[in-house]
Amino acid sequence: MLNLSELLGIRNRFQSKWIDFFVAWKNLPKKEIKRLTDSNEAKDVKINHYKKQHEEEKEEIIELKNENFKLNNLLDDLKDKFKKALMFLRNKIFSINDDEREMYDVVLDDMADEGVLD
Repeated sequence: MLNLSELLGIRNRFQSKWIDFFVAWKNLPKKEIKRLTDSNEAKDVKINHYKKQHEEEKEEIIELKNENFKLNNLLDDLKDKFKKALMFLRNKIFSINDDEREMYDVVLDDMADEGVLD
């Protein structure tokens, strides 16, 4: 617990700093005060600009994530359709005679080696 003299010392130090600031402010030339005020306003404008830019970029990121999600879904759908088409062709291929089947097996193996088929 602080005693009374310590509290008064803290109060006096605070008051003296406030008074020093006030005296320094009053002693500044009006041009300097105007320059500092204008500088502060310019910084506020910059801060507001950067905040707005940050919000726009956040919205753009959200839009890009949504677009990426939709494109991934479209890609998955296209993969499924392509696999169905290949399975249809494969079923048609295996319904032919044995000589032609070997030729189509080689083609399917090559497609798998090239990464066309998963």
